[in-house]
Amino acid sequence: MELSESLANVTIDEPFVEKERIERFTWPQYLKKKHGRWFNSTFEFNERIIEVYHLCYGQSTDDKKLDVVNDFVTFHPHLAFRADWLRELVAHQVTELWRAAPSVAAPSALLRTLAKGFTRAAHLRIPRRRWEHRDKLVLAAMFRDVLGEELSEFCRKLTDAVGDWREQESSKKVAELIDLYPALQVAGRMKTLLEHVVNQRSYEASVLIASAVYGLRQRDLQSGMN
Repeated sequence: MELSESLANVTIDEPFVEKERIERFTWPQYLKKKHGRWFNSTFEFNERIIEVYHLCYGQSTDDKKLDVVNDFVTFHPHLAFRADWLRELVAHQVTELWRAAPSVAAPSALLRTLAKGFTRAAHLRIPRRRWEHRDKLVLAAMFRDVLGEELSEFCRKLTDAVGDWREQESSKKVAELIDLYPALQVAGRMKTLLEHVVNQRSYEASVLIASAVYGLRQRDLQSGMN
């Protein structure tokens, strides 16, 4: 299984399909199936979400554009004002209202849409928390599986090792992992991780690391979700 470190270079050639997948919370799996690899960067996910909705807005007919805005704000209120394209739309609308004579100016359809979107977002707050937790579990499981393959390969090399050499190599590997993932810098975790590696328990080690990195319980990542 391959884990890509960058989603930024992957072209968005089906924005409406991606939008649907995002809103159905099956987006990471869709990207894996389409591109043959897992992506695991929350920052890049957020940037891509912003661009997906931007493309959908631009490619929609005039009577559907505000529906895209509504969906964007409803499902991603935390990204609404990080989106340059949406900020520019709002700024343009506000400027137009400011310039118009009070007797002529009509309520902005865009601003009404934003208000409705944030209202919908508030109603979806509790379900969204469950969806976000599920997304975190999916990402953590991807990370667990990719790291597990790497650790399995490392542990296979230790199969015939004996004595101090096995412990020395295991200690080096654990030090590398702790350097990569600072969340492991807890005495109990470091000791347990070393025990897993020395004893060639690659799956248990990958679960421990993924749970620490994503702030999840180990038992949530031992359920076999993929």
